[in-house]
Formats: sequence, structure tokens, C-alpha cells
Amino acid sequence: MHINSNISRDGPCVCLSANSESADAAFTLMTDTVRKIIRNFGFGNGNIQYGVIVYGATVEVKVQLGDPSFKNIEDLREYIQKLPKQTSDPQIDKALQEALKIFQGPNARPGAKQVLVVLTDKKSTSSEEVIKTSARLLEERQIRVIPVGVGSETDPDELRSITPYKDDVIKANEEPWRLAREIIIKILTGTRDLCCPEG
Repeated sequence: MHINSNISRDGPCVCLSANSESADAAFTLMTDTVRKIIRNFGFGNGNIQYGVIVYGATVEVKVQLGDPSFKNIEDLREYIQKLPKQTSDPQIDKALQEALKIFQGPNARPGAKQVLVVLTDKKSTSSEEVIKTSARLLEERQIRVIPVGVGSETDPDELRSITPYKDDVIKANEEPWRLAREIIIKILTGTRDLCCPEG
């Protein structure tokens, strides 16, 4: 898939959590997918930046926007391939809050398109109210959230609650290249139907 690297863009920022019975396979699918997304987007001659969060009960920011640690795209892809997963049950609200901090950080660029991709394989232990509050803060700042559920232990209602757009929710398949392609198409295209229309 050819990507226009001249697009001014922060992100995608990705949040990864795998703690289901098939956590190892799920996390490998996630990291392989992210690596394929990065390969397609590239570094964009400085126009595209990435953020990476791994979360469970706690949140670890692995890559900040504009992180100078990586000399080229292969350095970043290799780093992501070796990321360890967290072994505690996910609290998705904490991941959303940390992602907001990344998008508001010193390396975020005013006016750039901001997209957060949340990949998870298990229902969060966070309360519905807390999740919706955290998601609303992202929506208010026009940060688009694309939730991706991996496996049968995710909660579709929970995934829908973190985006106002039902078309942005993805049910993952088992092939990283297909999932990466679906996510990229979501990132590059607009949204259509609201999950919960106003009025």
C-alpha cells in the first residue's frame, strides 16, 4: 500500500494490551501489525511521528512522538518487535489518559492530524463511567480513536464506548498484514456513523 508521506501527522499513537488466555499470540499479532503500519507510513521525511504505549494495570510509554532514539525506520520496527507485554489486567482508561498526554506533549505539532489506535485482547477492569470520561477528553480535543479487539475476551460495547464512530471499531483477524491494512484505511479516511447520535 502506497502512503503519501507528505501528510502532516502526529501518530498514529498505539496502545497495546494482551492478557487473555492467548496473550502471547495476541501480543505478537499486535506488534507485527504495528510494525507493518510503520513500514507503510515510514518516517514521512519528518511529517509522521509515532507514539507507543504498553499497558495493563499500569501504563508504560515506550515511544514518544519525535523520539530521537531511532535513527531509521528499521531501528523502530526492531524495537517494537522486542517489546514485552504487561501481565496485569488492562485498565484502558489509564492508557487513554497517557495517550492524551503524549498528544499534548512538547513534540506534538499544532494542526497535525492525531489518531490513537487501541489494541486489546481482554475486557478492561476499569469502570464504564471512567472509560467514557477518559474517551470524552480525547474526543473534545479532536483526537480520533480506533479501537481494535483481538480475540473473544474483548467487550464490543466497551470498544464502542471509546469512540463516537461505530465504523472505527475493528474486530481483528489473525493476519497482521490484513489488520494493518484495515487500520491504515481507517486512519486515512473519514468517519461516518456515530455510535450514539446526538439529539
